[in-house]
Amino acid sequence: MNILILTGSFGMGHNAAADAVAEKVKRELKSSSVTVVDLFSYAFNSQKYNVFFRLMIKGGKRAYNYVYLHTADSQRNRKLPF
Repeated sequence: MNILILTGSFGMGHNAAADAVAEKVKRELKSSSVTVVDLFSYAFNSQKYNVFFRLMIKGGKRAYNYVYLHTADSQRNRKLPF
């Protein structure tokens, strides 16, 4: 049996999790062939994508918090954490 596991190197353990799943499958299904492919490095220029993703994580946090606080509890007036 051939098994393909797609992952993305986002810097948050996705590759490590994919590798752990692959190892478990190899142990359980000894006759299987498991391949792990980083889809984003395959499809995009990995370095540019990783830089963009990290910028979105850092800069997007404030925007996400603002939207979350205003939609999650719109009945109360909350002081923003930033």
